[in-house]
Amino acid sequence: HQARVILKTLPNVNHINLTNLHHIFIIGDLHEQLPDLLHIFNVVD
Repeated sequence: HQARVILKTLPNVNHINLTNLHHIFIIGDLHEQLPDLLHIFNVVD
């Protein structure tokens, strides 16, 4: 229950810098939501 409360406060897309040259993007299930996918493309650009 406590983890759910914390996770609900976080954004759906998080950008994490690993180094100056490398990035990792972890994206959860989109549930067939095209607007969410387009948002991810804009953020990852």
